[in-house]
Parts: sequence; structure tokens; C-alpha cells
Amino acid sequence: DPLLLRRCAAALATRTVPPPLSGHARLALGLCLVQMLALQMGEQVAVRKMRRHLAWLSRGLADSTWLRVRFVSSTSLREVAEAITRWAADHPPVEAAPS
Repeated sequence: DPLLLRRCAAALATRTVPPPLSGHARLALGLCLVQMLALQMGEQVAVRKMRRHLAWLSRGLADSTWLRVRFVSSTSLREVAEAITRWAADHPPVEAAPS
């Protein structure tokens, strides 16, 4: 969970644990991070540095093997974004059940 520390702090403060991020939100966060890193370091360096982090964010998702293969072989932001977009199109978000 990329926001584990935030969840732990919230749990300690309120005694309730917020739900983990959805797969779509985790991948959107990953794309945002690689885009910000690209502004600082350049696209090729950013994509190379973020490959393992993007693969980690995809853990536990449906077709995560397919995503990881795309991430570790990506050489551009366009390839990363296309992989995420294609995965999102094939896996629509699941709505939470009403409480």
C-alpha cells in the first residue's frame, strides 16, 4: 500500500483504518509520480527509475503480470500511460457496496 504511513497515522489518531487505494487510484498515483520525476530528471531516467515502483503498485491487481511486463519494458511515458490506460479500460472500477 503506497500510503501505508498515512493509513497508520489515521488509524492511530481516529482508531479507524481508512480503506486502501483502489487499483485505479494506485496506478494513477504511479503515473503522476513518473510524470513529476520526468520533469526533474528527464523522461528516460524517470521511466527507468520508476519501473520497479510501478510494478510494485500493480501487485494484487487483475492481470498484474501483464502490467508488470509492460512497465519493466517501458522506455517512455507514453508506453507507461498506454499500459495503464489499456488496463483501466479492460478493468472498470468496482463500486463499493453501500454501507
